Amino acid sequence: MENLDLSVVPVFAYSLKDKELGSRGMNEVIEDYYIENGRPIIDCLVKLSPFFIASSKNEERNASCAAKGIEVLRKLDVPVFQPVTSHYMTVEEWQESMGLSTEIGWSVALPEFEGGIEPIMIGAGKKEGNYMGRFPIEERCSKLASRILKWAKLRKKPVDQRKVAFILHNRPCTGVEGSVGDAANLDSLESVARILNRMQEAGYTVNPPENGKDLIETILKRKAISEFRWTPINEIVKNGGALDFVENEEYEKFFNTLSPKVKQRVIDSWGNPPGEEVDGIPAAMVYDNKIVVTGVQYGNAVVCVQPKRGCAGARCDGKVCRILHDPEVPPTHQYLATYRYLENTFGADVLVHVGTHGNLEFLPGKGVGLSGDCYPDISIGTIPHLYIYNSDNPPEGTIAKRRSLACLIDHMQTVMTSGGLYENLAELDRLLGEYEQAKHDKGREHALKHLILDEIKKSNLNSEIKADDQTPFEEVVRKAHEALGKIRNTQIQSGMHIFGQMPEGEKKVEFINSILRVR
Repeated sequence: MENLDLSVVPVFAYSLKDKELGSRGMNEVIEDYYIENGRPIIDCLVKLSPFFIASSKNEERNASCAAKGIEVLRKLDVPVFQPVTSHYMTVEEWQESMGLSTEIGWSVALPEFEGGIEPIMIGAGKKEGNYMGRFPIEERCSKLASRILKWAKLRKKPVDQRKVAFILHNRPCTGVEGSVGDAANLDSLESVARILNRMQEAGYTVNPPENGKDLIETILKRKAISEFRWTPINEIVKNGGALDFVENEEYEKFFNTLSPKVKQRVIDSWGNPPGEEVDGIPAAMVYDNKIVVTGVQYGNAVVCVQPKRGCAGARCDGKVCRILHDPEVPPTHQYLATYRYLENTFGADVLVHVGTHGNLEFLPGKGVGLSGDCYPDISIGTIPHLYIYNSDNPPEGTIAKRRSLACLIDHMQTVMTSGGLYENLAELDRLLGEYEQAKHDKGREHALKHLILDEIKKSNLNSEIKADDQTPFEEVVRKAHEALGKIRNTQIQSGMHIFGQMPEGEKKVEFINSILRVR
């Protein structure tokens, strides 16, 4: 860190407050050394103990203990890095492994409850006789220091000079242009447009699109997408979809910094830089021997559609490509070049992936405790990474936090509303009501029985209710009421959520009602 001109204030503390020893808790140490007159005197905190900040020897470690620490961290108001040192693996074992396993709960998950980010592996064991010492992994220590520097610079940089890169997701193959900005329960296009407009109000040097419709129309008009099969590269360039071109010589300077093993895997799958046809699969996004980076620039902000992980080319069957989650196939040259372009050429101070979920965090590599040979780690580089993520998907959000060093910004759910009844179902409900009132009118009751049985068949409820001559009719009526009640009260999504927009009016009522349904 000092080699990067960072001023370091190292403070040593016991992990647990212990009254008998007279040792203070980490929360007290933070308040004494890092906060002055109610204001932080540091830009980032690196926490090397996995314990909760307010842990005490004689208190049970529980949610309230985490909450006490969070109060201190709110006061501190800086990013809290939580690097990992293995207590059980040697450096060699870690290098050969698929990542941490037995220590995830202790070293990674526990600190996440306090909001710790970036669990970068910085140390492991080394056996010396019967003694297991712990030693730094120098390359990982450098990675951590470089990322801390970027976060510190982001904090200090004037708003009007900050550069921001937004990445929209795009599912592979299926209706390529129709799935730009695909995100679970989020209108990512309108969300990005509103964020850009809010940034302009806050003093960022951006000229935002009017709204989400304007944004997607610009992307599609320019064909600013990464495509392999359906849209020829000439069309992308001709329509203005190229944000920039990366010269092969420039890309090779970066590519040659990668380990021989990593380079060979990419070459085996996608040919030599900048990309070649392999097994009938065309080179990805190469024009005039240059790699094409696609996107739309809005002043000091760019909006890019995430590059594709790869493509089966002419062999593609039009279904969602399994390559999205393939644990072996590395990303293309264009994929790696795009992320390096955003970091080094455009000079993004922060990268924002929008919506659940993209493919960066699912690239090949270790599960937790990544190395410099893991593709998510290579791709994200040193850029501070924010990820706008669906709050009801903690498992995959956790993958993004741990594998792509993301700081998650959760968004609320789409408003849920009662499904209600419509068409045939509404007619069946009406007939059941009439039947209950017509029990003393034998002629009307008999006619309604036939109408109800016909309507059950029309509503496709026949298999569930078994409306046949063998089932007593009162049993049919009871099951029909149950089925309609279930459908009437089923919760369905009401539109898409827009980031930062609170539900109002009737939607607010529906949202509160959907929450109160849960015990």
